[in-house]
Amino acid sequence: MIALQYTIELADDYDMAQIASRVGAKHHLFDAWPDLVFKAFLMAVRTDWVVPSQANLYAPFYLWANAPAQQDFLRSEAFAGVAQAFGRPPVSTWSTIQVQGLDDLHLARFARREVSAIPADVSVATLCQAQVQASRRLMSQPAVVSTVVAFEPTTWTLVRLVFYRQCEGFEVGAGVQHYHVLHLSRPVSDLSPAPQSLPHSPPQTPADDH
Repeated sequence: MIALQYTIELADDYDMAQIASRVGAKHHLFDAWPDLVFKAFLMAVRTDWVVPSQANLYAPFYLWANAPAQQDFLRSEAFAGVAQAFGRPPVSTWSTIQVQGLDDLHLARFARREVSAIPADVSVATLCQAQVQASRRLMSQPAVVSTVVAFEPTTWTLVRLVFYRQCEGFEVGAGVQHYHVLHLSRPVSDLSPAPQSLPHSPPQTPADDH
């Protein structure tokens, strides 16, 4: 599976209710998107003291079942609509190490993303083993409903996204960002291996649906 996120930083005086309203009107388009495991519509508000953030952010996080599906999305009219509305954002992608708690993802109300550098002296095998164990420990916490951990081998960075059913005293820190979960689209529930096929044509959606 491929994790993908882009972050759109908005002006300090931007009315973030516009983002929430847009998500409410458009999220149904992703509720049946092919090979999308989930899309978390994430938002952070600079003036929010409960879920602290240094900036106003719209930062959807996607988990794709395979690379062709992720590529199809980036070619789609939906992503073109993002670029048209906000300017084309840099897109981060990671190869997943482990995903847990998908069945309870609908309970998530908050999310915490941590991005960190992978030490040069840590092997990929050791990294994966350690992160699987760390994810299991996180899942034992009552407030945690789901976790995604993944890595990117160009800059050798690790990303961990933790979904919470309730706020857990979030604090701002280096490499850490907290979000409100506005909506979760979860089209794919069966993650059993499928036969390989050529990339399919991207879904046709209105250009401003993002």
